[in-house]
Parts: sequence; C-alpha cells; structure tokens
Amino acid sequence: FNEIKPGQPAINYTNFDLIYGNPLLRPSYSWNLDLSYEHFFGLDGMVSLAGFYKHVTDHIYTAFESSSADNTGISNQFQIPGGVISKKYQNAPKAFAAGVEFSFSKKLSFLPWKFKDFGIATNYAHTWSAMEISTRNTPQPLPRQSPDVLNAALFFEDSTFTIRLALNYKAPYLTELN
Repeated sequence: FNEIKPGQPAINYTNFDLIYGNPLLRPSYSWNLDLSYEHFFGLDGMVSLAGFYKHVTDHIYTAFESSSADNTGISNQFQIPGGVISKKYQNAPKAFAAGVEFSFSKKLSFLPWKFKDFGIATNYAHTWSAMEISTRNTPQPLPRQSPDVLNAALFFEDSTFTIRLALNYKAPYLTELN
C-alpha cells in the first residue's frame, strides 16, 4: 500500500530514493480485447497468433518530485552524497497497450529413438504502448513495458524425466519518468 500511504516517505537506502505515497490516487481500470487463432498438432504441439488491446484509465506510475524532498542529502540524519531522489505515485488519465503475439511449440515426434522426446517452444510478442500525462506534450511509453519479448526453449520430456533449456529476451524499456 505504499502507493497511497500518506505522511513520511518510504526510504530506499540502496538507491537513495524517497518514495512518497499519494492518498489522492485513483484506482486503475481497463477495458481489454483479445483475439487469437490456435492450431493444435494432436498432443505434440500447437501454433497460435494473437492480438490484444488494453485501454487503461488512471494508470499508476512513479514520477520524480524534486519539490517534495530535502535535496540537501540529509535523510534520517544520514548524509547522502549528491542528495536524494524524491518520487511520488501519480495517475495518468489515459493509457493503452496493444500488440501481437506468436507462439509455437512442437515435440519432435517424427525423429527416431529417444530423439522423438525432444521439442522446441518459442513465442514472440510486440507491444505498442502510450500514456498521456500532464507534464509532457507527447504521449510516453508505459513504464516497464518492453516493446519486444522473445522466449525460446529446447526441451526433452519422456514419462520419467523432463529438462528444459530456455532463453528469454526483453528489449530495452522505460523504467520511470523524470
């Protein structure tokens, strides 16, 4: 409940952050639309293509608040070189996220011997996102929303043993607004 906590800030000593709650925050609401096509290869796998759209009102994000902190660097009588960073939770009146996702998984059952118990699984998603905030002239990407996410795995699975080698990738993304 740090987001709505009134009074003194939460102190993050690792990053020298003061994070103020905002008791005036409104809850976020969203309308979602998902559409997908799936095709199954018996019990051996599947392929799918999906699209999604999410319209969000009052999205909650973290913003820097330089006027809310004692930027001399004094926090609980501990001198912080270079001062402290003050943050506060805010509402973005409108935001959206939309994207497409492709997934494929298949056991390699056409191979001979134990090789038939190997398989591959992968998925990729591309997302477009934006939110409107009063301090910016143009919409901003949603914080912590990567535009590209890729997962891939090679696996072995039989009746007694399962092992999986996986790779995950997320494109760079915005973490906070300043």
